[in-house]
Amino acid sequence: MEHQVYQTAIYLRLSRDDEGDGECAKNGKINCIVVKDFSRLGRNFQKTEEYMQRIFPKMGIRFISVMDCYDTGRQLTASERLTAPLINLEAEW
Repeated sequence: MEHQVYQTAIYLRLSRDDEGDGECAKNGKINCIVVKDFSRLGRNFQKTEEYMQRIFPKMGIRFISVMDCYDTGRQLTASERLTAPLINLEAEW
């Protein structure tokens, strides 16, 4: 069984004052992002879904939400694919 090595970042949402020169995913330095839960990625439903469904897959980034047991590195069940947007909608609300 072959294992892939991931260059991983733990994503922490910070205030505007704490923003640095990050953006490591855009320049290809990382290919895996881990968050505590979906709300740590964002609380704007549309933006969060855009990252999870379009941007991360297009960039080849594995996305893991620990508390939501969500990992794009494995085959997601139909239930997981349907539940994720509901959890993100609840976070925005």
